Amino acid sequence: MTSTEPGRDRRPAPGRDAIDAALGRLYPGAQARHVTFAASAEPGSILHGCAAYPADGHWHYVTYGLSELYDKSEDDDPEWSGWGFELTFRLERGAGEQEAPQWPFALLHRAATFVNHRGTLLDEGDSIDVDPVLVFARDPLLGEIATPHGRVVFLQARVSG
Repeated sequence: MTSTEPGRDRRPAPGRDAIDAALGRLYPGAQARHVTFAASAEPGSILHGCAAYPADGHWHYVTYGLSELYDKSEDDDPEWSGWGFELTFRLERGAGEQEAPQWPFALLHRAATFVNHRGTLLDEGDSIDVDPVLVFARDPLLGEIATPHGRVVFLQARVSG
């Protein structure tokens, strides 16, 4: 996992731009903490990165890469972009906390790798065991967006139990 700046990749990325626009509407002017994942970090990972936005009272983590960020090459279904979803996670933010905790980045990376290895399409109410068990619901603030590559639903992960 590597810390990067938001403009880290100069290739056109209309899928990424659509995700950034949705987050920009929620958190105008917020400085997100972005990380990327090395391709060799975990075989089978397709996650390009993750961002954590400082929200009111919590951190809002969002993945990049389960949907098609750069072009429509991963899936022939014009209705959906890639897997058709990105993952989110919320973590309570301590008073004065300026840096997003690292462990949710790793947790979302494990969940994305699980999806890719197993070919698992996730939907509301589904759960996966990535130590811990995560349960998914539609993210109440992001919901679903249209991208140039198809629809993307944001599924919020919650630790079960």
